[in-house]
Amino acid sequence: MFEYPLSQILINTILNCLMIAYLFIKKPFQNKFDFFQQLFFEFTGLVVNISVLVNAILDAGKYQTIQARNNIGKLVIVMNMIFNFVTALFMFYALGQMLYEFYQDRKQKQATKLSSFGVKHRSHPCLDTSQISLKKDQSMLQESTTNNQNLEIISFQQESFDSSLSTHPRRRIKRNRPFRNSYQQTQAFSPSLESIKS
Repeated sequence: MFEYPLSQILINTILNCLMIAYLFIKKPFQNKFDFFQQLFFEFTGLVVNISVLVNAILDAGKYQTIQARNNIGKLVIVMNMIFNFVTALFMFYALGQMLYEFYQDRKQKQATKLSSFGVKHRSHPCLDTSQISLKKDQSMLQESTTNNQNLEIISFQQESFDSSLSTHPRRRIKRNRPFRNSYQQTQAFSPSLESIKS
């Protein structure tokens, strides 16, 4: 496996370049976030593959370039750190996006549930102010009808009482008869008083 490092890293670099070209030409990702994420991974891999390819070429030519090798090693380390950091950012962004979508979905479900609940319980007085005014009008109408009924009952009783009085006039005569008898008695005793005066 390690007998032909130059050919292996060359094949990997070519495949990496073809993958980047495929991403730009075909555009397989509809989401831009997924596209840039995959492009970043391929670009980072391309930089690392080019660095390893340079080292393989130096090894194949048996060049003793220690400073160049050190710089290539530092570049690979930096790219590794960038890869890890940016990958963590991508993970946090994907997690936040997932939570936001979950929150929006739950909020939409609650809104539809509340709307359906409001349609079913629209007659509740706390939900419909028109029902409150309608109930007030109904109570006022009921009170007015009860008052009218009471007035009718009172008028009927008054009429029955008046009719009972008109059908029994003797009772009124007997009631007034003592007053007439007292008047007659005064008229009867009036001559005796005149005689006494004379």
